[in-house]
Amino acid sequence: MNKPASGIFRSDDSGILLMIGGDDREEFQTPRQAIRILARGRGIEPVETRLPLAFDTLSGKECIAVILCQSCPGAYSQNFLRRLRRLSPLTPVILLAGDLCEGEGRTGNLPLGIVRVCRRRWRQFVSDDLEPFLTSGTGRLALPPIAADEDYLVLASRSHGAFPPFPSGDAPPSEAIAFRSPNIDPKEAPLPPICVVAAYDHAMGEMIADLWRRRGKGSETFTADTLLAARAVRPGDPERIILDSVARRTADELPVIEKLSAAFPRSQIDLLLFAPRFEDERLFAPLTNVRLIAKPFV
Repeated sequence: MNKPASGIFRSDDSGILLMIGGDDREEFQTPRQAIRILARGRGIEPVETRLPLAFDTLSGKECIAVILCQSCPGAYSQNFLRRLRRLSPLTPVILLAGDLCEGEGRTGNLPLGIVRVCRRRWRQFVSDDLEPFLTSGTGRLALPPIAADEDYLVLASRSHGAFPPFPSGDAPPSEAIAFRSPNIDPKEAPLPPICVVAAYDHAMGEMIADLWRRRGKGSETFTADTLLAARAVRPGDPERIILDSVARRTADELPVIEKLSAAFPRSQIDLLLFAPRFEDERLFAPLTNVRLIAKPFV
């Protein structure tokens, strides 16, 4: 195994990944299980404990990373975090913040040297940050605890070269132009790879579609009804359907999403919601080709 090169390993031990709290909260069960599987797959022992036993568990062990599951603001005191940092100064500490902690980031009182991750973004965090770190010691978590986002951007640019710019000019690629050409009947043209459903804001839908065009993907904007109607007269299955739906209650969208999921079973459907909760994820769980993405997104 390629061990992380952040100076936190003994040569004869692959160390542990310590998870504290969250075992009694349903919203953390899926992230904790995914992290356990990832750690074991990298030859790392996941150790789970509760707050009162945290330091006894950590004592005498080489810790690769600490994950704190926080169900409500202030669950971990500054004294606890300072003591944790003294015991393991180079170990990355990740605070997985539950749904009740949404507004904590606006207080201005977040602890320093802690990587804070909203629970609704845990999949992105695991794939973008935790997995590279556990696999090869790279990425954001390999930086010192005092590193800022700017330091990570510098590291990424040096490691992978300059970030790819958008194609020059505002014109969409030829495959997207085909769907706008007056010489082609839109009812006969195949559905594009990216279908954006602008539920309530057509301008937002066009912006999302344009972002995909700039990345070389043919895209087109629909309403839910027009996309379902196009299914009957236009061939092909879109690679992805993006539904921008943030103006109503999540439960109101379920019938629409169920129709799209049934009509396009081979397409990935991304539903953009404002700050989705655990209950929202459970609501759409039976639709296996539907994924919830939180807005505002980065």
